[in-house]
Amino acid sequence: ATLAELTERQQDIFYETFVGNESHHALAERYGVTLRTIQKELQRAVEHCAKRLGRQKSFATGLPKLSSKQGDDE
Repeated sequence: ATLAELTERQQDIFYETFVGNESHHALAERYGVTLRTIQKELQRAVEHCAKRLGRQKSFATGLPKLSSKQGDDE
């Protein structure tokens, strides 16, 4: 249901990035947009999915710090 909330283009970009084999360059050509637009659409799609799953961070916005060296936070 979360993916269904994305635009058709965002769904396609998301699918091709994680399941398919079409490059971002090919997607940009297909949709007649820049590579940066494809990257932004993917970021929005991932952020939307992360938010709907209750995640505060996603790899598209940066990962939370999972561990630290002793003394980093002291």
